[in-house]
Amino acid sequence: MTDPTPSWMSAWPRAYPHATGAWTAAGDRGWARLDPEHGIVHVVDPADDSRLPALASAMNRGELIGYRAGRRGVVATAHGFVKVVRPGRAARLVAIHEALAASSGAPAVPRVEAATEDGAIDLTIVLGRSLHELIRRGADDGVLADGAATLAALHASTPPAMLEAGAPDTAARWVGVVARAEPSTASAMAPLATCIDAEVAAAISRLIGTDPVIVHGDCHDKNLFVDRVESGFIDLDGARLGRREEDVANLAVHVALRALQADELVEIALERRDVVIDAYARLAPLDRTVTAVLERAVWFRLGCLYRFRSSGRHLAPTLLELAGAVL
Repeated sequence: MTDPTPSWMSAWPRAYPHATGAWTAAGDRGWARLDPEHGIVHVVDPADDSRLPALASAMNRGELIGYRAGRRGVVATAHGFVKVVRPGRAARLVAIHEALAASSGAPAVPRVEAATEDGAIDLTIVLGRSLHELIRRGADDGVLADGAATLAALHASTPPAMLEAGAPDTAARWVGVVARAEPSTASAMAPLATCIDAEVAAAISRLIGTDPVIVHGDCHDKNLFVDRVESGFIDLDGARLGRREEDVANLAVHVALRALQADELVEIALERRDVVIDAYARLAPLDRTVTAVLERAVWFRLGCLYRFRSSGRHLAPTLLELAGAVL
């Protein structure tokens, strides 16, 4: 049994779900805070977000292009971007950008031009176009391989000293996220989540004894920019020490997702995934067994996430099927 489409999705077609607190929702009316358990929506003005005190002044300088209530906002300006985070999180993010910008051989990242104590960070742009945009324009296998090479360069760079090790997200946590709005659906998904989490734990144990690398933490095609001169990454909030297979699986699955969103056959989508994995494996060591298991976790997470996107909800069953069948 699965739950019907939440009624709030007709007015707020894009939600950003997480395990605790209100969800952020977006629609024609702007931004809102959503109580997923009860379906109650309150329209909000991001400029009044008390947990992001720098956001109001940043919005006076440009256009708000990204927002998570109480968590972060991104404003596009005439010359770059202003990322606004909670004041206590700004110093770490600045340090990551500065360390990678100074690391020889590392991919390009936005340079920090200014930062304030209340959480505003002025960042430059990264050259080129996002892999997401290039895919939409019909990117060939060579462009996907360039993206994989940029990821390999990130993993080969010296990690910033302040980074700590972390573990991949769990499927069980995403069952809990779905349960907040769709409890029957979450119950049906729980056995698969248990299986995936056990397989991920066993797979990661295969890598004990290998050195961790800097992982992006949210490595998908919208955060990776490809350019003939200077390719690189944006959105480094989730950077940490981890296993290269985590980033490779996330990027490869997102490339396949874009094919599904373009109404391509599953077989074509998986071929696009293979291009990324094969290109990466030619440049850096990669445990393909671990990567395949981590792919299942990514498909599962996306299957949960897209249940709360009107434009992608129809794909959620396919994504969950891939989570159970990719091996």
